[in-house]
Amino acid sequence: MHETYNASEWLLDRHVEAGGGDRVALRCRGRSVTYAELLTEVERVAAGLRRLGIRPEERVAMVMLDTVEFASTFLGALRIGAIPVLTNPLLPARDLGLIVADSRARLLVVSNERVSEVGALLSAAPEVETVISTEATSWSAFAAPLAGEDNGGSHPTWAE
Repeated sequence: MHETYNASEWLLDRHVEAGGGDRVALRCRGRSVTYAELLTEVERVAAGLRRLGIRPEERVAMVMLDTVEFASTFLGALRIGAIPVLTNPLLPARDLGLIVADSRARLLVVSNERVSEVGALLSAAPEVETVISTEATSWSAFAAPLAGEDNGGSHPTWAE
């Protein structure tokens, strides 16, 4: 019998379990995030992906700038066995649409800065059923706190 390997767990959990949860895992746009904080965010994203019905081996298209949300989406997809489809978020929408269509992703996660391009992107990617933005309200609902955490009464809502 072989041991199960999960890259997300290996990159995060082992640091927290070894007592390094308070160490900085990444710095991005003036924000520092510890391993423990990133692990919490990744677990929330993984739960959000499951709530949307994303299953192992399904694609999660990402049109995202380099942010903490990018890292948590990428690692959250890996955590549940989904396949993150990385794109260059600076490409024109028509090109992004072709890449996303090729991937057959049902879910698109997009940086708020690229939301204005979603309509043109979706015209080339008809299999996309759900779009999640890193805009504060949308992201907070998607990456909602897990059971036992303070949820502030929010419920997931999804932009399509």
